[in-house]
Amino acid sequence: MKLLLIILHLVLCVANVALAQATSSGAPPSAREAYLYTSVSDNRLDDQAKETIFMTYDAVNDSAMFASRTLGRDSLQTIAITLTPQGNVTSATLENKTFPSGEITQRSTIRKERGMVYVDSTHGQKNSTRSISVPDGQEFAVDASLLYLMRQFPFETGNEWRVFMVDFSGKSVTVSISDKGTERVIVPAGSFLCYRMEVLISFSFLKATITYWLTQSPPHFLVKHIGKKGPFTKTYTTVLDTIDSLPPRINKQPPE
Repeated sequence: MKLLLIILHLVLCVANVALAQATSSGAPPSAREAYLYTSVSDNRLDDQAKETIFMTYDAVNDSAMFASRTLGRDSLQTIAITLTPQGNVTSATLENKTFPSGEITQRSTIRKERGMVYVDSTHGQKNSTRSISVPDGQEFAVDASLLYLMRQFPFETGNEWRVFMVDFSGKSVTVSISDKGTERVIVPAGSFLCYRMEVLISFSFLKATITYWLTQSPPHFLVKHIGKKGPFTKTYTTVLDTIDSLPPRINKQPPE
């Protein structure tokens, strides 16, 4: 337990430094966002069910930077995604570590060039490279970049988006996104009027709906999520704990 607290402290310190650098570079405070979430797997038998997630958004020149750090019982996942201000992904990286060994179990990079997506992944001693063609006329997202892309959604119009998604293992799927109206959502961070966004996955035998609640007021940040974190992951419930421009202090104990 003490080791997990130390790890979490180090993770938040790193995020603090990154945000401080963004501030010193002249980025306005309104361009920086930081959110802390708690996520629990619906599989209650999973001894790694509870996760702490720290997400940041930063404006850097003509691009946006998304980063997330997910701390589980004995794992740390770090994701960094570079996007255009409109939410289009240009590159993304992922690293998974296990503790207490600190062993890196996965490293993946994704880049998009001229309608093609290239995924390079390392699992232990196994390396793989995939090239994937993005369908014409479809938006493109990688992992949690979907959250940033959905900020550009034409809310309250009845429109539906089709988004081509690629994960860090190189799997791909097209999902449809629709606005199902507004709801009041209460989470540890407070009460928020939100758009209820539904993402429908339909891939071979896989059919699932992921629900996101985004604030009705800009910048339309995530308040709650129920469903898969990505097209091919387990099902989770995620809620917003705190909002801050700097990493918040965490008084909660990690899961037993």
